[in-house]
Amino acid sequence: MEINNLFKKDEQINISSLLNKYNITDIQEFLNPSGKYLESPMLYDNMLEAINTTKYHINLGSQIGIVVDVDFDGYGSASILYRELKLLYPNCMIKFFLHDDRKVHGLTDKIMFDKILNSGVELLFTPDSSSSDFKQHKILSEHNIYHIALEHHPFIPQDTPSIIVNNQVSDRVANKCGSGGLVTFKFCQRLEQEYNKNYTKDMIDLCYASLVSDIMDMSNIENVVFRKFGSHIHNKMLVALCNEYNKGIIDVTNEQMSWNIVPKLSAIIRSQREDVKQSLLMALITEQDNYIQYVMDNVDVIHKEQKKIVENYYKEYLPNVNGDNNIIFEPIDVYSFYTGLVGSKLVNNFNKPTILYRENKNGYIGSVRSPIDIKQPLIESELFTFASGHDKSCGCGFTNDNIDKIKEFVKDFKVDSSEKVTQSYLTDKIPTDLFSLTNEYDYVWGNGIPKPTFYIHSIHINSSDIRELGNGLTIKFTYQGVDFIHFFTSNKLKEELYMDKPTKIVLNVIGTLDWNEFRGKKTKQVIMDKIECVE
Repeated sequence: MEINNLFKKDEQINISSLLNKYNITDIQEFLNPSGKYLESPMLYDNMLEAINTTKYHINLGSQIGIVVDVDFDGYGSASILYRELKLLYPNCMIKFFLHDDRKVHGLTDKIMFDKILNSGVELLFTPDSSSSDFKQHKILSEHNIYHIALEHHPFIPQDTPSIIVNNQVSDRVANKCGSGGLVTFKFCQRLEQEYNKNYTKDMIDLCYASLVSDIMDMSNIENVVFRKFGSHIHNKMLVALCNEYNKGIIDVTNEQMSWNIVPKLSAIIRSQREDVKQSLLMALITEQDNYIQYVMDNVDVIHKEQKKIVENYYKEYLPNVNGDNNIIFEPIDVYSFYTGLVGSKLVNNFNKPTILYRENKNGYIGSVRSPIDIKQPLIESELFTFASGHDKSCGCGFTNDNIDKIKEFVKDFKVDSSEKVTQSYLTDKIPTDLFSLTNEYDYVWGNGIPKPTFYIHSIHINSSDIRELGNGLTIKFTYQGVDFIHFFTSNKLKEELYMDKPTKIVLNVIGTLDWNEFRGKKTKQVIMDKIECVE
C-alpha cells in the first residue's frame, strides 16, 4: 500500500490539530456551534422575488404544485416546503408530482412534465432540482405556470422566466455545501418571517438528514449548526427508523444517519413500490401512525431485496470489469436506480473513479462514483455532453462519436491511488490518547472531516493466531496488547491471510482506533478497514 500521511511524524495529533488540517479555525464554534455563522436567507439571489410570488399566488387562491425529486434530499425538501406552506396557509391547495421508477431528475421527466402542464397548477415549486431545465422553464411560462426552483446544484445561468433560488450562483452566500433541503429551509425561514412565525425550528432534523443523505460537506461551519440542532431526531417517521435500526438512539451522529437511516430511506425511494414511496412522503409530512406503520412494514423487505439484487448482479458483473484503467468505464444493464450502488461497490473494490453507462436515445448516459473529485475533470475533457451533480457522485452523458476517445481518456487519467491516513505507526508506538479520539468526538466525523484512520505496519504473527468469531464473518487477533478486528470478512481475504494453514505472516493494516470494554476490562482495539499480507 502506498500511504499518504496527513500528519508529519513530529506533529502532535489532537482534535484541534486535526480540525486545523481541514481548515477549521474556529474550533470551539465548530465543536459546539451557537449559530454564529448562520447566513441570512436574504443573501440568496431572488429570495424576495420568490417570497412575493408565493404570497401573491396564495392570496389569489392559486393551486400549488411541488415536484418531489428522486432522493431523500428531494423528499426532505418537499416535506419541509409542504409543511411550511400548510402551517402558514392551512387552506392552500397543493399537489405533489412524483417521478415513476425511472432515474430522471427535475423537470426532464417528460411523463411527469406533461402531468404538470395538464394539472391546473399555477405555481410550481421544484425543491432540490431544475435550476438548469431552461427548456422546461420556457414551456411552463407559456402555459402560465409560475416556477420557483429552490436548488443547490451548480449550473450556468441563462435568461429564464423561472425564479431560481440557488446557493451556487448567489455570490453573497458563503455556504456552497448546502443541500436542496437547506436552500428550501432558508426559503421557509424567510417566508415565515413575514408572519412572525418560527415553524422551521421543528423541521431542522429533516434539513440535517438531507445534508447527510446528499453527502454534503459537514465540515462547513454553517452545516455544523444543523448538525448540532438537527441531529436530535423528532420527526416521527425518522424516530421510528432510529428505534428499529439505530438501537433506539435518536441523538444521531453523521455516521449513524449515513449508515443506519439513509440507506433505508434511499431503498424505498429507489424501489418500484409507488405505494410505499407515497406513504414515506406522507409519513414525513403528516407524522401519522398509519403511514409510518406502512413504511416500517415494508422497508426491511425492500432494503434486503435491493441488497440481494445488487450483490448478485455485482458478483456476476465483477469478473468482466477491466480494472486496469485509471477510470473504470463499463457498460451496465441493471435497473437504473441501482447503477450507482454497483458503481459504489466498484469504487470500494478498486479505489478508482467509476463510470457505468447505458445507451439512450441521445447516445449514452452514465452514473459516476469516485473516491476523488471527478466531475470537473470530466467537464474539462470536453468529451461529455454533460456532467452534473456532485463532485464525487454525478451523472454524465456522451455520444457514440466520443466513445473511443473516452476509452483512451480513462486509460491515461492521472489518479492518486495512495491511501490517505492520519498517521503511520508500529503497534507499540501508537499514543494511548489516540484510542479515545474517535469516540470522544464521534459527532464530528462525516463527509469533509473523515474519521481518523491509521496505518499500522509490520505486524508479525502466525496465521493460526487469527480467530473466526460468530458466523465467521468477523476475524480477530491480538498483537502487542492490542486487539485487531475485521468485520464482514470475505473468503478471499481469509485465503490471503493463510487461515487454512499455520503460516508466519507480516501484515500492514489501515483502521480506526477504539477502546473495547468487556466485563469491566478495557482493551485497546484497532477496527481494520484494509489488510495487506506482505509476507
